[in-house]
Amino acid sequence: MSRSRIAGIVASPLLLYLVFVPLPMAWRSAFLWGLFDLLHFVVAAGFCWFLAARCRWSTESVVVALVAVAVMCEVLQMATGRHASAVDVLRGVAGGLAMLVWLWAGRSGLPLARRVGAAVAVVALSAWPISEFLVLTARLCAHSLSGMG
Repeated sequence: MSRSRIAGIVASPLLLYLVFVPLPMAWRSAFLWGLFDLLHFVVAAGFCWFLAARCRWSTESVVVALVAVAVMCEVLQMATGRHASAVDVLRGVAGGLAMLVWLWAGRSGLPLARRVGAAVAVVALSAWPISEFLVLTARLCAHSLSGMG
């Protein structure tokens, strides 16, 4: 069995736990919620990388799986007392699409203009989830430094 398959088997229960189990009250800080929001982007990117680069699925199949899993996870979360969020689905889709564009740009033989265009697309897809987390972190730091927290 390959290392990537073993890593997937080991990581799957942890990811399922984080997706479906209600979070303890101690984890309900603004920073952790912001971090969990960013994780939708990161986990979806890893999911797409695994399916496209390691399992060699077609781009169309990866996109269908990405959207289906993102929606399914959000809907199933409602059974555990957590809320479903369309914004979390969008964060995940942005992460997955950014990874697929990155993988496409890494193929040899692409003209420089297409590689630059792909880099711009990756930055555009990544800007919202990453900047959202950075702005939240900056606000929390400013609030803490102002003596109000």
